[in-house]
Amino acid sequence: DWSSDVCSSDLEGRAVALSRGVKFGRKRKYDQYQIAEVMQKKSEGQGLGTIAKSLGMSRSMVQRIVRQEVAV
Repeated sequence: DWSSDVCSSDLEGRAVALSRGVKFGRKRKYDQYQIAEVMQKKSEGQGLGTIAKSLGMSRSMVQRIVRQEVAV
């Protein structure tokens, strides 16, 4: 079947790219300095919404950064 051939070919191509070290997904819209700033403000006891407004990002973005940093 044509669709299964395309799917398997796609998977093979992704596997090859992954082995070459290609990064998948969207690039981050924030840098290490912003992560440090978020974590500093969070440790000071500021709320997610307050942090988001002060840095010009969404509350969900701040929440995601905090969750990723706590997991690491």
